[in-house]
Amino acid sequence: WQRAHDIGNHRTTRSQMIRDLLGKYDFSGWSRKSVIDLLGEPDWDPNISGFPSWDIAYHLGLERAGSFSLDDECLVFRFGKNDQVISYMTAVN
Repeated sequence: WQRAHDIGNHRTTRSQMIRDLLGKYDFSGWSRKSVIDLLGEPDWDPNISGFPSWDIAYHLGLERAGSFSLDDECLVFRFGKNDQVISYMTAVN
């Protein structure tokens, strides 16, 4: 996950791993540090990359939904006042 190797078609290995990752982990209530310890430093700035309502973002590559994908897909997280995950999801920009 942390290396996010390019697998062609503007997608990364993360796009192949995301379903398993979200099936294995429920990030609700996790601390920011715990998320970053597992996934590594976020590699997309949510404010610049089109996800301004989120705190951190991990780029998956072009969206997985279809052969004519044109939009970027990210795993995004929002943290509450205690710096714990209050929501997360895959999002398309």
